[in-house]
Amino acid sequence: MLIAQYGTQGDKQCLYQINLKEKQITKTYHLPAAANDAHGIAFCKANSTGKFFLLNTNRVSATLDVLDYQTGELVVDSYNLNDRFMSGDERMKMLMPDTIYYRAYDSALYMAARGPSPVSAVKPENFNPNATAGLFKLSLTDCIDPAYGNDAFLLTEARRVPVGSADVHGVRGVGPTEVWAIDQAATGSVQTYEIFSKCAAYNGGVGGDSAEMG
Repeated sequence: MLIAQYGTQGDKQCLYQINLKEKQITKTYHLPAAANDAHGIAFCKANSTGKFFLLNTNRVSATLDVLDYQTGELVVDSYNLNDRFMSGDERMKMLMPDTIYYRAYDSALYMAARGPSPVSAVKPENFNPNATAGLFKLSLTDCIDPAYGNDAFLLTEARRVPVGSADVHGVRGVGPTEVWAIDQAATGSVQTYEIFSKCAAYNGGVGGDSAEMG
């Protein structure tokens, strides 16, 4: 089975369960009305019950949804990923989540965080001047009880960013204890793509976002 994510900016979002053997869509998972720009997806297995859940993050609305994999029931509805950062010393941090990675090792969801001036994909009206590039870490108890800890935010190293502000656009686990992120700021803007990269897929590749195998 493949779970494919369909996200748009300002319209309805959903997840699809696809049977690769039969080449058919076998289930549609409906996301809440508040979800805007579904853009991160991961599986999560609850330690206490062994149940599987789908974790869905939305880039523009900066929310998290958790769905029961078997039934499609919405278990966590539009958890605000920025509530923690709206006051106090952290009030200037804002999360614009992109790709995500759930690590069972520490029951944590790692979210790649876009910068204030994304170089691709996000429509100009959805740019967030307070977006803070880096990694955000959200703990999940049995997949359904999200909470930030003291290590909620992992900042990028400015000395490693060759152009202006960072724009983190990828995250994945490497081995059992490491999480790596990719900062795409150095690739420049869409308009200057050829200056930095001659990727063969640029002129004929198929675009896409996220998917998870189960």
